[in-house]
Amino acid sequence: MSLNPSRLAISRTSWGVYAIVEAALFLAANITAKNSSHPGTISNVFFLTFIAGLVLALLLGAATVIRQRRTTRQRAGR
Repeated sequence: MSLNPSRLAISRTSWGVYAIVEAALFLAANITAKNSSHPGTISNVFFLTFIAGLVLALLLGAATVIRQRRTTRQRAGR
């Protein structure tokens, strides 16, 4: 079973939106840190979501770089 590279590709616009969402999660975590009857609870949820998204972005970015290098090598005839 092989993965279709075109289905896994993320456009530059999508990366930009992804970065904005990540920044919003980080800001929400900071804003809600001391702002409730249970300080830090909501902040922890936002922060853990931010970390999970950051790890996912790093993995997708690494996969994209590896895929581009393999494609470049195949086109060069190596």
